[in-house]
Amino acid sequence: MANSLVSEIVKRGEELPDKPAFVFLGPNWSRTVLTFGDVISLAQKFAAVLRQRGIGDGDVVCNTLSNSAERLITQLGTIMAGAVFLNGQICLADGSDFLRSLNDGRVKAVIYNPRDSRGAFGVLKDKVTDTDGKGKVVCAEVPTLEMMIPCVLESNKGNDKSLLEELKAESKTFCMDRGPASVVAYMCTSGSTGEFKLLSFTSQFLVGAFHIMTRGMGMSKDSVYLNDKPFGWFAGFPALVFCLGATRVTIEDTVPRDENYASFVLEAYGREKCMAASVVTSFLYDLIEEAKKSPDVTRNLLKFLLVVGAPVRKEALYSIGTLAERLIIMYASTETALMSAMIVNSRDDEYEDFLCGSPVGDTQFRIVNSDMEEVPIGQTGEILVKKSLPCSCYVNNEKATKDTYLPGGWVRLGDRGYINSKGQITVIGRGSHAIMRGDDVVYPDQLEYPILKCPGLAEILIAGVPDPSKLEEVCALLVRQPGEGKEVDEAYVRRFCQETLFINPDNPEFNPIPKYFCFVKAIPKLKNGKADRIAAKQLAAQLVSKIV
Repeated sequence: MANSLVSEIVKRGEELPDKPAFVFLGPNWSRTVLTFGDVISLAQKFAAVLRQRGIGDGDVVCNTLSNSAERLITQLGTIMAGAVFLNGQICLADGSDFLRSLNDGRVKAVIYNPRDSRGAFGVLKDKVTDTDGKGKVVCAEVPTLEMMIPCVLESNKGNDKSLLEELKAESKTFCMDRGPASVVAYMCTSGSTGEFKLLSFTSQFLVGAFHIMTRGMGMSKDSVYLNDKPFGWFAGFPALVFCLGATRVTIEDTVPRDENYASFVLEAYGREKCMAASVVTSFLYDLIEEAKKSPDVTRNLLKFLLVVGAPVRKEALYSIGTLAERLIIMYASTETALMSAMIVNSRDDEYEDFLCGSPVGDTQFRIVNSDMEEVPIGQTGEILVKKSLPCSCYVNNEKATKDTYLPGGWVRLGDRGYINSKGQITVIGRGSHAIMRGDDVVYPDQLEYPILKCPGLAEILIAGVPDPSKLEEVCALLVRQPGEGKEVDEAYVRRFCQETLFINPDNPEFNPIPKYFCFVKAIPKLKNGKADRIAAKQLAAQLVSKIV
């Protein structure tokens, strides 16, 4: 049986107290280092703070801090307090997605940055009433919410003390290990249905999943690797550090994710002497393009690049010999963790677009048709997966759990693909009208309704169009209301989206604003009057081809 997450953290803290566990890079190359000993000490102190505030076994605590040392400590401290950590992801400007996660998760407390007006504080400040001046609150829209816990980050503390400074002065500690089978985290996902959901994870699931990921990597306690994904995402969850005893370099959210970000990351590989890095597919193409700008520059060549997210095209192999000695391509999902992997050692290796390698461990794949009947080798169908790793489930969503987790242990992911004669899996897209935009899955109806609120629009249809690096991009087909002139144009609608729909419109990881806005006289319709999404997708591709 796998160890619990808390036992893994404590073990590393005792074995390697002075070894760097996490390195946080900020603007102008500011650098914060936490050793394994620092992590266990500070997290146990924060756990004591939570217990003193009334957080008990199994209570759900939502963490909304950005990627930072404070985020790491509060996230791990929540788990050490015996509570359940929930990733407080806020994308929509009205905070409706965030409020839903608080209610679905039956959240008791929210950890927030009081200096972040666009975060949890901005969403909740007018919805909660402070009952004692010390963070005890009542909230009509989230009846289970009882407390707000402010945490000042070092990066914007001003004249205040940061959370880390406060914790270093604390003497009380607390650490509870509720065992491998205990639920320790809720993470957000859209899953295969397009509906926002929370997934429940046990200690055993997380530790087991990340131990499986370490096999075959060639990493050790001496390894330094870079992973810039948020701690609250499965791809960025910090368990891998404790499973390996390696050092993780990450990048604070205060570093802009703009056109200079790829250059920043490439330089970070060299500055931190990284032997490996984890990247999502869409960002891998950004790194390749950045490397092509200065082909004669000698770079720190990584031992390998671990690629997760969307399926990979053959042109990604350009990174071999340029950025890394080899690529490790992985097929994984939040619901099932790692499913398949393959190592590509040379640009000349035989590789077909979107090939994701062989099943990992005891993973089994089935490819089925619309009647759930298995199809022959090489034929495309819906991908089902089965693993012995303890399955997660959706929180307070029985229908989604039933639709996704099938009898016999099979899981529906919503992906389509095929298995070749070697038993390798190729993933070619989604089975629904979902759009695979790089590493994100965008569901048309989640965009159509809010964008249609833009004054001057009569109809909208969201479709995916081909994109060489991201597989698909998002295109909005728009129909103006009668009498509206050309002032209702692309810039007008884009500005509406940027100013009113998303809380962080400058970061593509947290918003799916369409790349293309195309005005048409009418949306293609079926005979029953419903939108013809197949014809609309073809129309969108034709219109975009004239633009690019």
